[in-house]
Amino acid sequence: MKRPYNGPKELALRRHRKAKLFRAAWIVSIIIPAVLILTGGTHTPFWLVCIFLAAARFLFLESKGATEAALRAEKGGEAEDRVGEMLSALIGQGWSIEKNVLLPREGDIDFLVTSPNQKVFAVDVKSHSGVISDRDGRLTRSDKELERDLKAVILRQAGIISSQRHCGKVVPILAFTRARLELSQRTIDGVHVLKANRLVETLKELAAH
Repeated sequence: MKRPYNGPKELALRRHRKAKLFRAAWIVSIIIPAVLILTGGTHTPFWLVCIFLAAARFLFLESKGATEAALRAEKGGEAEDRVGEMLSALIGQGWSIEKNVLLPREGDIDFLVTSPNQKVFAVDVKSHSGVISDRDGRLTRSDKELERDLKAVILRQAGIISSQRHCGKVVPILAFTRARLELSQRTIDGVHVLKANRLVETLKELAAH
C-alpha cells in the first residue's frame, strides 16, 4: 500500500537530510586538502588543493540552500496545520476534507474540500510574509513579482482534479496565513485570493451559490 504524502513536513525532512549530506561532504572536502598539505607540505599539487576548496565552497552553498528550503517547508507545514484546524470545523457539517492530494507532475493540493452539495474547492495555503497585491492580473509581494505564478499553478491543479474525478468545476483558492492583502478584487482570473482566517466563511458562501 502506498504511503500517504505528508506535504511540507515530509518535504522539510527530505531537505534537512539533503543539507546534512552536503554538510558532511563539505567537511570532508575541507579536511582532505588540509591533510594533504600536512603530509605532503610544499609538494602537494596546488591545483589539487584548489579543486577541493572549490568543491567545498559549492557544497557549503548547497547545504545552506537546502537548509533554507527546509525551513521554508517547515513554515508551510505549520501554516497548513493552522488552516487544517480551521477546516476541521466543517467536517461535522457534512463537508469532506482531503489533505496533501498528490497530482502527477503538478505537486500537491494542500486541501481538497467538498461541500455537502458536492461543490469542490482546491485550496493552496501560502505562508508568505509582506504585502500581497495584484498588478496586471499577476500577484506581487511588496511590489515584486513572486517566484512563480501561484494563480497559474492552482488553476492547473483544479483543472486536473476536475478531469480526474469528473466532478465538474473545481474552484481554486489561494489562502494566505501571514501576508497582508491589498488586492483590487477578491477573485483574479477565476482564483479566489483571501486571508486564511476568512477561508471557512468564504467556502460556505461559495457553496451556497
